[in-house]
Amino acid sequence: MEEQVNEILNHFKPFFHAHGGDFEVTEVTDDGTVKVHFIGERVLCVLQEKTTAGMEQALRNAVPEFTRVEAV
Repeated sequence: MEEQVNEILNHFKPFFHAHGGDFEVTEVTDDGTVKVHFIGERVLCVLQEKTTAGMEQALRNAVPEFTRVEAV
């Protein structure tokens, strides 16, 4: 599952880079939680909730075991 998660979330990287930030997946748990560490300007971005929701929707569509994204 971790490989699938990284492949999907890598599509979000250019958006983050364009706005002065980045992220890294720190853990994918057995219960389907994807823990993401936001880096740089995106940490304070008012759109972080929408961005996280977009990540969740993309993962939900592609990875049946996925349950949620947690910012760490």
